[in-house]
Amino acid sequence: MKKILAWIVTLAMLCGMMPMTAFSVLAEECLHTYVNGTCTGCGEAHPNLSNYEGKVVSILGDSISTFAGYIPVADGFNLKHYARYPQDNLFTEVEHTWWMQVLTALDAKLGINESWRSTEVYNYIDDEVNSSYDGTKACMASVTRIQNLGSNGTPDVILFYGGTNDITQRRPVGSFDPATAPTEVDLISVKWDTVADAYVDAIMRMQHYYPNAEIVAMLPTFTYKNTDAVIEAYNSVFAAICEHYGVTYVDLRECGISTSDLPDGTHPNATGMDYITAAVMDVLMSDCDVEAGEHIVHSVTHNLTGAESSLSYYKGISHGNSFVTTITGENLKVTVTMGGTDITADCYTDGVVSIEKVTGDIVITAKGIQKTIFDDYLQELPENLCSGTNLWTELKPINLYYTTSGWGLNASGSAYSITIPISEGDQIWATSFQKSGTNGGTGNGIRLTWFDADGVLRSLSPTETYAEFIANGYLTAPEGAVAVNVVMWNGNESNEVYILNRSHVYDDDRDADCNVCGTVRDLPALLGDANGDGKVNNRDLGLLQQYLADMDVEVVLAVCDVTADGRVNNRDLGLLQQRLSDFE
Repeated sequence: MKKILAWIVTLAMLCGMMPMTAFSVLAEECLHTYVNGTCTGCGEAHPNLSNYEGKVVSILGDSISTFAGYIPVADGFNLKHYARYPQDNLFTEVEHTWWMQVLTALDAKLGINESWRSTEVYNYIDDEVNSSYDGTKACMASVTRIQNLGSNGTPDVILFYGGTNDITQRRPVGSFDPATAPTEVDLISVKWDTVADAYVDAIMRMQHYYPNAEIVAMLPTFTYKNTDAVIEAYNSVFAAICEHYGVTYVDLRECGISTSDLPDGTHPNATGMDYITAAVMDVLMSDCDVEAGEHIVHSVTHNLTGAESSLSYYKGISHGNSFVTTITGENLKVTVTMGGTDITADCYTDGVVSIEKVTGDIVITAKGIQKTIFDDYLQELPENLCSGTNLWTELKPINLYYTTSGWGLNASGSAYSITIPISEGDQIWATSFQKSGTNGGTGNGIRLTWFDADGVLRSLSPTETYAEFIANGYLTAPEGAVAVNVVMWNGNESNEVYILNRSHVYDDDRDADCNVCGTVRDLPALLGDANGDGKVNNRDLGLLQQYLADMDVEVVLAVCDVTADGRVNNRDLGLLQQRLSDFE
């Protein structure tokens, strides 16, 4: 039996703040299309769905996997198992959680949802119980929590969603080397030097206590405190550990979730949960067998316009057959590969993918390009811009600022900001990059948010912003940046924002004063400029005449030798007079 070949169609909407563009795949022939494991056309169950019916599924996680009433209550260790959900600005029904949606789709049973708010995989303290979150029995790698997974029936499936808080707290990630990886489970350790060590023990302990369970690790998605590079440093280690120990994993950065689905910058709303659900279902459904002789192309699409249609869809087509599909959506950039070879130019025209003969895995990537929200707030730079122009007073600040969850107000009220076009490498200086109170306020933004060419929001945390500012004296616009938003916590004129590497503006090559900010520059000496004012005119001619007549005047002798013969005499006077006459 051959495993299904995966055709993954991903619509990555680049700016979660704008309304999503509808995206659909319409096949010419009726193939199996599965929603929640059942074909919408003929009602046939997905071949892999029966593998999970009635099975026990347990969850090990943090606040993203909580819901009050479905997680453990305080136990004998006096640990408070706080829940994040329900929450009004996220959702209030348990049916919206990713794990309940998975259980419903699989017709499986909940074992234990061993998820607590703010907990980490890693533990770094010696105390048995230090607080609600830290301690030898509170971390996800602890034997206590892993043993709890089986307290309501031995789990057939364990869904492990950990690491978000380890990343946010910047715990030392460490590294993983398969050549020196542990081969025997450690049931003794209660704290670790690195997150990688804790992650290894968590995986090995789950495999030890539940040797027959299918373990799926869910690698964290982004949060407002973490840059892409930071999350990659952790997720790459998590992925290497999973691959070494044979654990299936899904990187949730690729599930379609965006900042608009994280109202508080970390916790998904109902739409965000749907993306996570779809990613987990994709993993669970993709590993199934088909009848001998068939070669199936397996597809998964995510409709980013509505929660009810954001789960998994499956389509198949026999090996050797033709395949035609229409991709709808605005301003799509489409790439098609088959068997790892890019065939876009041969098979895609005007929204239609037409493949004469399917011979291998097909991957269709459709990326929507839309107008980005910063365009609506972008303030044009002054025509005569130089490094001495305070953009805060030159431009009118907007009484809004860009949070990682969208345009809005900060928690303590209004915040003022400007959003301006920039170029990669621009050196930006602002009072808000300094410590709180520097420009008279009780606190400053201390944050740089920028947008790349496709409108994707990027951001440095306050800690990173301040560290880079102190190290360099400015922040550098990153690669691909086209616009930047600088936020202040007050809107008065004590605020300052400069682009330091912009050039001054002068009338001509001999103008010493910048027209914009008045900065005086040093100019090279000009032949004939007897009075040294940066210009050559009749005043210099008259002054040179007085000097040669032995009158008591001061001249800049170095530039009076117009003939360049090493002497200042009437020949220089004549040549200067001739040049001025020619100029007139």
